[in-house]
Amino acid sequence: MPIGDPWRSRGQVMNDEMEFIMKRLDQPAPPPSPYMRRETQYAQDVPQQGQGPASTPPTNQIPQIPVNATYRPELIKYAPLLGKEADRKQAILNNAPATFDVAQNPEAKSGAPFYEWKSFGTDAVRDNEKIIQEMSAKSNIDPNLLRSVIYVENSHGYYDGLKKLALQEPQSVRPGNINPHIWEGVGGITPQNASDPQTNLRATAELLGRIQSRIADPNPAKVGTLYNGLGIDKVNHYGARVARVMEERPWSNGASGRW
Repeated sequence: MPIGDPWRSRGQVMNDEMEFIMKRLDQPAPPPSPYMRRETQYAQDVPQQGQGPASTPPTNQIPQIPVNATYRPELIKYAPLLGKEADRKQAILNNAPATFDVAQNPEAKSGAPFYEWKSFGTDAVRDNEKIIQEMSAKSNIDPNLLRSVIYVENSHGYYDGLKKLALQEPQSVRPGNINPHIWEGVGGITPQNASDPQTNLRATAELLGRIQSRIADPNPAKVGTLYNGLGIDKVNHYGARVARVMEERPWSNGASGRW
């Protein structure tokens, strides 16, 4: 079954993979995953206007917090404005000057989705704390941005354990949940060494740094959105969740359990 196309959305990939896994395990396939990469797909699990509570909880608002980074005008001044995913990908792989525009989106929700498993996220951050500090410094990104992406990827992306039960290797590798087939060479990552936490997080930090430095007015929600999908043109729920996590820092408050 062809499930390795890197240009499909994460939600499409997950649905195909889960159907494949359940067939291998002789189980009925679950409902389509709500963890969609595109804005229109990712919103399936979030109440829309006119549904649910009359007022939006404060936890769904996107925190407006800056990123701790050195401005690099050589990467965006007079650089081409790129909007297509393939063009942005090549600019990052080649570390070439480019500008990425990501619009704010008041409809993006930063609250935790129902499938978020908090302990998976906090454990991944705490287990890799020393590496996080080292790699964020090398890539000139805020360590809390790297922690937040690791938290979200591991608290949302734990489904890859089911894939291994079906004797199928996931395309993206944690703790950064980075795809070494797409990003080979970034931070020295390859399909062969992607499981090494130091290499994995070096590549994750480098990728975040390259994305961040190409956004004229970066913030955690925009950087997180493009880490989720380079072709997205406005902040999505994933990016908003990264910003919320960066503000709340659940790894530092002794949080455990699923919620």
